[in-house]
Amino acid sequence: MLRWILVAPLALVSALASSQPYPSDPTERNVEALTTTVSTDKPSYAEGEVIEIRVTIANPTDSSAVKRYGHGCITQFSLNGLSTEEYTACTLAVRPIEFPPYSSLTVVWHVDPLDMGWPTHGGTHTVIGSSVGEPDTTTFDAPAAMGGRVTFRTVQGLTPADLASLRDSLSAEVLSEWESDGRVQGDWRVRGAALDTIVVRYQADSRFDHFEAIRWIVPTEEVFTAADATPLNSSLQVLAFPNPVSETLELTISASQPEEATLEVFDALGRRIYLDTSWRGTTRQLDVSQWPPGLYTVRVSTRDASATQRVMVIR
Repeated sequence: MLRWILVAPLALVSALASSQPYPSDPTERNVEALTTTVSTDKPSYAEGEVIEIRVTIANPTDSSAVKRYGHGCITQFSLNGLSTEEYTACTLAVRPIEFPPYSSLTVVWHVDPLDMGWPTHGGTHTVIGSSVGEPDTTTFDAPAAMGGRVTFRTVQGLTPADLASLRDSLSAEVLSEWESDGRVQGDWRVRGAALDTIVVRYQADSRFDHFEAIRWIVPTEEVFTAADATPLNSSLQVLAFPNPVSETLELTISASQPEEATLEVFDALGRRIYLDTSWRGTTRQLDVSQWPPGLYTVRVSTRDASATQRVMVIR
């Protein structure tokens, strides 16, 4: 059965829907240069081991790119192929995102088999990641998950002893449980058999009038980063101190023959928030006291070289 899962982390949606202005030029540009890749952190997994899936959008060119997202998916992945996927996970955005030259944006999902009841079968599994350009595919090996999350409602009159016996038979961990009108409702994390097998068995059990798998929520650990630029020339370096910083950031260029440089700062969504095209000398101070806390990327570029530094602003 196809299951469509929309994952919109509150922190991400809040940041995207905040009062910060749109980029000065929200028109899409250089989108054809963006590439999408999907990967996992390991080629194979043991039973119950968390599966890490990463989808990366990269800008491998020396020109900035902007991709518009209007309540659409920044990235998504489908498990076991487009025609037979067991579910698809999607991360949403509501405004344009800028990809500086040589930058990338990665979304990471941690799929816990003991929560999702996935994989439903053992063997080789296909992941298709998509965002812009052609989708990318990777594979990994994993055994079938033995358990997962369920939601249920008992019939009236089920005794506490009977419920306890059911819990024991399923090696169930109680996530939530409450009583209403003589019925017990709740969510359990169950063990010992494939989730679909457990659901079929207890949907036919007269002690329940509702018993269903919970697979529509991907575990909430996600990483959202941007502007992971790669230096064009190792002869140029930029140092930042202190880091983390709350008030004044001091930047120092390390180069054999410093020349006029361009200084740019990008926020965690890849939006340029600071630009100086005529920095001369080897040191520079920036007042960051009014910047929202978070991760920023500083990029310094000269005529034939570029260097970046990540900076964390704290309060």
